[in-house]
Amino acid sequence: MQEFPPPDSNAFTMISNKDLFYSGKTRALHGTHLSTGDRMWSSFPHLRPMATITYDTLDWYGFDADGAGVHDVIGTRCDPYTNR
Repeated sequence: MQEFPPPDSNAFTMISNKDLFYSGKTRALHGTHLSTGDRMWSSFPHLRPMATITYDTLDWYGFDADGAGVHDVIGTRCDPYTNR
């Protein structure tokens, strides 16, 4: 089974390649760390769900005392430091 999304990946809808994954809105709606049941949202002006996490092979890790998990959406794609 392939992980989605793979680390440091991006997602686009079939409707438009300008409708892409928006980590900032995903973070605002679901928190900084994603897991089963959370959705990944697209950018403005569409702001629609792109994917729902239905299975997490690293779910056993859970969340630590600080609320951190394995899958985060802390960095945004438009951040030049994230792209390095």
